[in-house]
Parts: sequence; structure tokens; C-alpha cells
Amino acid sequence: MRQRRRERFIRIGLFAVLAAGLFWFLFLRGGAPTEFNGHTVESLSKAGVGQHPADPSTIDYPTIPPVSGPHDQTPEACGVHDQQLEDAKQVHSLEHGAVGIQFDPTLDPTQIAAIEELVRGYSQNVFSAPYEGMPSPISVTAWGYMMRLDEFDSSAVTQFIDQFAGKGPEPEQSCPSTADSSFAPEGASPSPAPSAVPSTSPTGTSSPGQ
Repeated sequence: MRQRRRERFIRIGLFAVLAAGLFWFLFLRGGAPTEFNGHTVESLSKAGVGQHPADPSTIDYPTIPPVSGPHDQTPEACGVHDQQLEDAKQVHSLEHGAVGIQFDPTLDPTQIAAIEELVRGYSQNVFSAPYEGMPSPISVTAWGYMMRLDEFDSSAVTQFIDQFAGKGPEPEQSCPSTADSSFAPEGASPSPAPSAVPSTSPTGTSSPGQ
């Protein structure tokens, strides 16, 4: 009797281990990170794929800046922008796999320059722009994900880009970095754009040092 009970416990234990392994394989394997360098990555709604309403100006997005939802038929270009982007157009860019780095216009100019320098290191799928009224000084977004920062953390942002750039619901539609206009804080002159052309990585997204 004791031997049978022991064998039954062993079978139950093996079944539990197999069930846990199956659950991890099906549901947890390859899940998106929840933080980079201690900065929380929010997982938000991923609804709105392929939805192009007739009047995108009437869309009410639940987050500032938006990370998903119905959007304009025309996406924004990637690269460096000196003006705030239309919500409905930037959402379309995120759908194509872009990552946005947006900052409060009153952010320290040295941090803005560092953001734009990082963005210029990518040939596609990354953009920067000012954005008024955000809950945090800096927001980094991808389709369905957001990381808010109190100050620029180049390492965390680079990890976010590596994780999400080119992986939107329509990654076959890339976002070329054709915009290159530095933001000029009030009373300052925009920093000149470097003349070097960034190299392209095997995945089509080039980054500093690659």
C-alpha cells in the first residue's frame, strides 16, 4: 500500500512539472519585458489594427501619448521632428513597428539633444518629437507599450528600441527616417544635424555602434 501511494505521489509530481512547463511554453515564453533599468514598461491595449476612420481627428485616445487604436490612413515619417505630431498619424507609425521618444518641450535642452542624437543613429523605425501635456517628461512608445521616464536614460531607451522596433502588427510596412529637424527650445537655436549617414543593421534598423 505504501509503495502504491509513493508511486501515485511521484506521478502527481511529474504531472505538475509537465503542466507548469507547458503553461510557460504556451503563455509566458517570449513575453515582453516589464522593465528596463528599473523603468516600468506598461502593457496597454493593442486594439485598432487596420482601422482608419473617415475623421481621425475625432478619435479619443485613452493614453497621452497614444500607443494604439484607430488611426489616420497616413503614418508619420520616422526621424527627428521639431513639432508635435498628430496623434492619429503617429499611431499609424507605431502600427508599422516604429518606436516613439517624445519629450516635454520644457525638458533640459541637453537631454533633448541626447534624445535626438540617439534617434539619428537609426535609419528607420524610431522617431522623436516634442509633446505637450504628458504625465512624465519623457515617454517611449511602441504599439501597445509605453515606458515613462523622469529623465533620459539612453541605455533603457536603447533596450526598449531593441525589443519593440520593427515588431508592430504591420512590420512589413517600415517607417523610414526621413525627418530631420531638431527641436529648438524657446530662445535657443536648433542643434545642427550631423552629416554622417547612419549604417544599416541586418534587421533594417541601425543603431549606434552597430
